Amino acid sequence: MSRGRLLAVAVLAFVLTGCAAGGRFLATLPEVPGDYAVDAQPVELIDLTGLVTALQPIPDPLLLSDGGFSQASAVSGDPLAIQFVWGAGMCEDRTRLTFEEVETGYSMRVEHDNSVGAMIGCPAAIVYRGVTLRFREAVAPQSIRMSVNNN
Repeated sequence: MSRGRLLAVAVLAFVLTGCAAGGRFLATLPEVPGDYAVDAQPVELIDLTGLVTALQPIPDPLLLSDGGFSQASAVSGDPLAIQFVWGAGMCEDRTRLTFEEVETGYSMRVEHDNSVGAMIGCPAAIVYRGVTLRFREAVAPQSIRMSVNNN
């Protein structure tokens, strides 16, 4: 291969690597104490936009909830962060989040994997879970549509 072609391939590889979007983030949602305690559980975020720089669990998301089942809200004083809070069942083993761009803005999909206990006598109660995401650039919370699915 000529030196010119080799240089062209190297430049192309560099450009494509720099344009790669997205990432995978792992964390642990904290234990929820109370009458019906819920164990800590892993949470995985798949970022298909390349905008997310960090994932941090919220210690007590119930305090941030507006009473709805899911919400995205700004973090006071930090334009690069958004808090996501959602209602979950008590017998989920893990949570998977997918953040992606859609025609009307962004989508945050929350999916739960249920334990065997969810099918056999799990209390029918809602526990609030939440994470804070940090972004490379400001994202308006109202541009994000959240959906919560149980598997």
